[in-house]
Amino acid sequence: MKKNNRLLKHLYSTFYLFYILSVLGLAGTIVFIPLNLIIGWDSTSQLEFSLISSYLELPINYTLIGDSAFKGVGMVEVMPESFITSDMGYRFLAFLNNIAMFLCAFFVTKQFKDIFHTLSVSQSMREFFVDVNYMRIRKIAFITLAYILYQFLVAVVFSYFLVEDIYVMGKLIHLHPDYFNLLGILSFLITLVIAEVYKAGIKLKEESELTI
Repeated sequence: MKKNNRLLKHLYSTFYLFYILSVLGLAGTIVFIPLNLIIGWDSTSQLEFSLISSYLELPINYTLIGDSAFKGVGMVEVMPESFITSDMGYRFLAFLNNIAMFLCAFFVTKQFKDIFHTLSVSQSMREFFVDVNYMRIRKIAFITLAYILYQFLVAVVFSYFLVEDIYVMGKLIHLHPDYFNLLGILSFLITLVIAEVYKAGIKLKEESELTI
């Protein structure tokens, strides 16, 4: 029991640290980025989206161990990591993206911090199952889902409506969202399952108390 309590306290301390970092990141974004937009300390901003392109035929040369070589044309999929722009509208979009990221980090780490704080101060196994933690786990699930869908929606808007054209080695490519990121919805479903298992523990505790 003491070892378990020690682990819970360590987890609480860890998520408390992450919570503080998310608060600092959110505060820094809210304060410094608008000042940068107004004062103009930096005339550019970086947009980061999960995007991939259609396959592109490019010349490829490579040599493998054993002198096996290839020289010809290969299919390459381009995955831009970021876009740098000086346009005020896109710089404001980058600001909103940072706000969304730190807001989600703030709310999620706060829920984890509160969950492990509740567990670490519990004196008996019966007190480990409380309704407030069930609601916190569900909040984590829906915040995660909201952020995944938000990121995907922004990628859709950017790739289909905001990018006019993009060239790689003189060839026009077409961007589209990275649909693989939608697999993150699995983490939402898994968290919901954990919440329901936790709720079942609450019901078992209540039934055992009624039996006693």
